[in-house]
Amino acid sequence: MEPHILPGYRLDPTITIVTDHVRITSFGQILQLDIIDWNRLNGYWDNTFDALQVVADWLTDVTEYAILRTSLKLAPERADWPGWKHVGDHVAVGRLFWNWFHWKKRGTLVFADSPDFSGTLELPHGKTVRFWGDIGKVSPSTFLETIKRMDKDDIWISIPDVTTQIVLEPLVSFRDIWRETMNGAF
Repeated sequence: MEPHILPGYRLDPTITIVTDHVRITSFGQILQLDIIDWNRLNGYWDNTFDALQVVADWLTDVTEYAILRTSLKLAPERADWPGWKHVGDHVAVGRLFWNWFHWKKRGTLVFADSPDFSGTLELPHGKTVRFWGDIGKVSPSTFLETIKRMDKDDIWISIPDVTTQIVLEPLVSFRDIWRETMNGAF
């Protein structure tokens, strides 16, 4: 089954799909995506391997990813940038993503922290999906807390640089799995 996000991207000549909906089947793929900052365990795990194991348990065999190339700098500057305070180049990349998102897509985009942004995306076939994402790398704890809110067809977007977007889409409802896990715990 093809992730729902890609058909709209496929129609856009300014976007190149580098890796097209690949199912995550191994630790190695998660590491190769390079979207998680394994140095920020935030006290949840004793070591990187334990954190990777938990992330892999959630994603393996039930999540697909795509790697897209497009320059966020192609979008015209917008006057409605809401502003956002963050570290490093996050604000500059966030502003470019704001311009690009509102140039290319329909929906909502809100900047925050942990994760850096979220919103809704109106797809070409009329469906609206929710998304969350991060600029640069996300901590494992923030990533896991966020994906527990995701339903089937929702997406995660990582923006490692101004020319790359890595899109993850669960093929199951992580929210339902988390709810069932918590109901069974009590």
